[in-house]
Amino acid sequence: KRKQEKARASRLKKQKAEEARKKRLAKKREKALAAKRAKQRAEAQKLLQELDASQATSRHRKKGEEHEFWSFVSDKIMSKWNRTIATQDGLKGYATIRIDNRGHLTYKNLKLSGNSLFDTKLKVFLDNLEYVRFPAYKDGPYIEAVFEFKDQAKGP
Repeated sequence: KRKQEKARASRLKKQKAEEARKKRLAKKREKALAAKRAKQRAEAQKLLQELDASQATSRHRKKGEEHEFWSFVSDKIMSKWNRTIATQDGLKGYATIRIDNRGHLTYKNLKLSGNSLFDTKLKVFLDNLEYVRFPAYKDGPYIEAVFEFKDQAKGP
């Protein structure tokens, strides 16, 4: 009987030690992930600031008015985005959209919302846009701009 009690006590002790080890590892992973996310946010913020500065002096603006090309493209993209189902009011994501001189669209995510559902929706939306035909950009090899995609509650 004593051997069984000692064996049980030994097993419990090992289980507690294993649980404590797992908790320490989980905390370590969580801390590393938080640091990685903070670094990514800082890098994304820096890129956005650089893009905002470059957009202000963009050669694609004419006397404060949007370039005709982007006006058409933006309307087309945003009308498709507004037909998507909202995930959560107030979420935002930013992407650089580039259209080349053959009318092919490519994108690069700059900043995601952090909400996995919204971010997945945005990535799928942008992936699908790559198959949509756009007018060819005639004034150079390509044109690009940063787009802000928001989820807003739609009225009744």
